[in-house]
Amino acid sequence: QLRRHNPLLLQLNSQFMTLGTQLQALTHFIDRLRNSGEHDALLAEFERWTPDLLQLLDELARQPLLPAQIQHWGRRLDLLTFGIKQAIRDSRTALHPLPPESAERLDTLAELLFRFTDALCAHLQLYARLAEDTPSPASERSSEHSFERQRFTFHSHISTLHTLTTGLRTALVILVIAALWIATGWSSSTMAVQGAIIAAVLTASAPNPSRMALEMTKGSILGLLAGFFISYLLLPRIDGLPLMLLTIAPVFVIGGWMLLTPGWGGIGFGAMVNFCLLAPLDNPAVFIPEPFVNDSIASVIGIFGSSILLSILFPPSGRWLRQGLLRDLRKLVERSASAPLPGLQARLDSQSRDLLNQAYNLNAGRAEVQQELLDWSYTTQSVSHALIALRRLPPLLPLDLIEPVERAVPPLATLFRTPSWHSYRTAREQIQTAISTLRPRLEPEAAHFSESPLRQALSYLHLIDSVLTDPQGVFTPYQQAEPSDAA
Repeated sequence: QLRRHNPLLLQLNSQFMTLGTQLQALTHFIDRLRNSGEHDALLAEFERWTPDLLQLLDELARQPLLPAQIQHWGRRLDLLTFGIKQAIRDSRTALHPLPPESAERLDTLAELLFRFTDALCAHLQLYARLAEDTPSPASERSSEHSFERQRFTFHSHISTLHTLTTGLRTALVILVIAALWIATGWSSSTMAVQGAIIAAVLTASAPNPSRMALEMTKGSILGLLAGFFISYLLLPRIDGLPLMLLTIAPVFVIGGWMLLTPGWGGIGFGAMVNFCLLAPLDNPAVFIPEPFVNDSIASVIGIFGSSILLSILFPPSGRWLRQGLLRDLRKLVERSASAPLPGLQARLDSQSRDLLNQAYNLNAGRAEVQQELLDWSYTTQSVSHALIALRRLPPLLPLDLIEPVERAVPPLATLFRTPSWHSYRTAREQIQTAISTLRPRLEPEAAHFSESPLRQALSYLHLIDSVLTDPQGVFTPYQQAEPSDAA
């Protein structure tokens, strides 16, 4: 089942990420209109378009998506889309004539709404295909053949800086503990090195490696106490395999519960690892406590020393790593401006969410930093989607209007690569130039938005400009006058 439906699951994941991006862009644009206080008429019209859509979304959220109902939801959504299109035409007639800026905001609002409904409709259709009964072998082969032509894969992105520092930190931890072994000549130091290696490896991907290693130290103490109690107080008094299994079963039951319980995972790791290392069931059994005590002390020293070193060496919550992950996130805008278009949107969506997940988890418990990461992720995704849409439009535009649209793309890539007041001003000037060039050449109002390349280009340019000028956005520091000019 999983092998056969794997292409559908990958496509479903990609479409769900796209759906989330469209919803995020729509809600943020509405929030900007509401916060400006100057577009109450547009917001009133928008609320008139969407009551049925909101009711449908509420029903989808409250009820399970059963195979028999998905087709019904899809038909309802199609009918709602036709109704929204007619409502938008009525709004344009009722509000006519609109100032150019308000007309552009209305077009942008309609375009974002249509992109969200289209993504939701595609998601429901694919969900319906996934929920179908098991197909016949012939249809299965046909399905697999069709997916050979179109693959939807998750493109992960791992920060090179994070990878290198994690490897270097682990190597230094092992070297320091091994140096202690060499300097003391302690026979049980091999166990200390093993404990350090285990702690460094198991905590490599943790948001706070030193904290998890410290929890593993506490768990290792519990593990050695349990190991000593079972190995030297219980096992000598029992006989036979059933009793032995009954004796050690509680350790694995409690340890497994701790591993799967939030807040106890590190302690569970340390307890289970130390118990398995220090209390092996030998045959024949040897009951000599001195080596056990020596190895126990060495293991705790190794794990505890690892926790101390991990808190000093390249802590992953440091500002340097956060800035590196943000740079990788901002580079996605540069890729959206220059990379080949086929499959580009799916790649950028998956990579941006992968980077956000890494940076967000590494800064657990730091609400301000996490909010900054979320703001940058939203800004990057919104601008990247608009840039990809803009790059698809030039073949449909008049020849003399292609250049101003294409000229607005490189400054945006420069702005996200190296944010500064100068790059921000250059990007905004090019966007405003493109908007002022396209505005006088718009098609008649009667033309549908989907059949109006100029209006679509203006909508995307206006969306980018609204993101750059968001008073609560990431570019707020650059929206004031340049410091030298203000002085």
